[in-house]
Amino acid sequence: MLGGGNGVSRRLERDGFSVTRELAGGDVLIVSGPADSVDDLTGVRGVEGAVRDVQFQLEESAETEIPDEEGGESGGVESDWYENLWDKQNSDAVAANDIATGEGTQIGIIDTGVDYAHPDLTPNLDADAGRLFREGETRSGVEEDLVVNNPDPDEQIQRVKQHVASDVNGHGTHVAGIAAADPESGVGGPFGSGVQGVAPDADLISYRVFWWEDFSDEDEDPDWGPTTTTGDVLAAIDFGAEEGLDAVNLSLGTPPFPPRVHQDEVLRTIRLAYETVVRSAVNRGTVVVASAGNANTDLQRRGVFSLPNSTKGAMSISALAPNDERAFFSNFGTNEIDVGAGGGGYETNLKTFYGIREWVFTGAPLRRSDHPLEEGDEGELWLDEDGNVVFDPEEVAEVIEFESPAWPYPFNLVFSTTSPLNEGAPYGWKAGTSMSAPNTAGLVALVRELRPDASPNQVESAIKKGAEGGNGRSDPALGTGSINALNTVEALADDGGSGNGNRPGNGSDN
Repeated sequence: MLGGGNGVSRRLERDGFSVTRELAGGDVLIVSGPADSVDDLTGVRGVEGAVRDVQFQLEESAETEIPDEEGGESGGVESDWYENLWDKQNSDAVAANDIATGEGTQIGIIDTGVDYAHPDLTPNLDADAGRLFREGETRSGVEEDLVVNNPDPDEQIQRVKQHVASDVNGHGTHVAGIAAADPESGVGGPFGSGVQGVAPDADLISYRVFWWEDFSDEDEDPDWGPTTTTGDVLAAIDFGAEEGLDAVNLSLGTPPFPPRVHQDEVLRTIRLAYETVVRSAVNRGTVVVASAGNANTDLQRRGVFSLPNSTKGAMSISALAPNDERAFFSNFGTNEIDVGAGGGGYETNLKTFYGIREWVFTGAPLRRSDHPLEEGDEGELWLDEDGNVVFDPEEVAEVIEFESPAWPYPFNLVFSTTSPLNEGAPYGWKAGTSMSAPNTAGLVALVRELRPDASPNQVESAIKKGAEGGNGRSDPALGTGSINALNTVEALADDGGSGNGNRPGNGSDN
């Protein structure tokens, strides 16, 4: 609910409600009470609006691929996987790490959790700081929890005892590795030595907001899905700001809403709650980085919006392909996108899948250099009557011949850490604006290392000034351009000094 101060909490509790959390300095309250009591809440003096908390499910990444345990031998610290990291190559992240590595900064991953056992992440993971935000509660420590997508088909549903902020899906582990994986701490063996995050020395904080729930009716087969609530996401943002994190990354969000929902009291109140909490977090010095969404929608068109990325004060990040074009799935919109970053895929769905047939039929070799297609090689896609990619000759309705792009499937997706518990392997590829957001959150950490007192607005300005490929204005696909870590940190290093403004209370809206 919106509205606080002046004794509102006391009046609510006197009327039989329980205030479980005060956000944004008390301007947003999470309240528990009877399910039919919303009208009673709005009648309390000082309450500006109240709605039931909204529960929603996780939108998975646009594409996912996990390698088999095959391929080349383990080599040096950075050489094993760097050729797969086109997103880091495009942003010159490794060269930027000669100037800044994110040391002394903190990135909060508001997601499905982070794998507490992954060697690429454990050097940077602040285990004690991790939290689970679930149904109004903030939990820490070790508990038994449910994991559904176990790669073992005989034990798909299992209960595991682990830290409450540990990953229960795999999505958050991939996101965390993009932002801040340590390349010197890989798993070894056929999987190599490790992958490189944008800020390999930044501290990672796992704020888990998703859990598994069965959405089926009593007489139906189980329909498990990862779910969260608006209140839990808002609580995680507020908690991160209260803890003084440099950035919180939100690789999650709602589908695009049409402008008519502004007339819907529930969604109008939820949007205002997001704006209040994000504004409060930014004013306290935390940069809020959000994925733009994967619906291929113009968010500027006649008032269409999604949350939290359309929230004033949050950085909205679009997904770019290896050629720095907008990925086919990424949302876009003039004045809606701040910058673009590597998110995977190509401009079209079919171009993204070029190479999948050769990849599958050759047994999914582990190393990029082992892929059967090189740039310009001839290949083909098999499509069924609905235009879906198929591998059974009896299902083929159309064959498309093509010349392979520089990064055939799955290498045009973003390569990062994955959770063996959830996905069966320590590394894999995913695509989505979920991947572009942490590329930017990692860059926030580099800026904050060099400018620890910079306000969120100053951090955002530095990233935009270092971006490439834009036209100096708000491009619908790129915002001000594609992030470039080297340009950004070089400009800050050339300026000299480490203080640039008074960070607390000096944030401003986009």
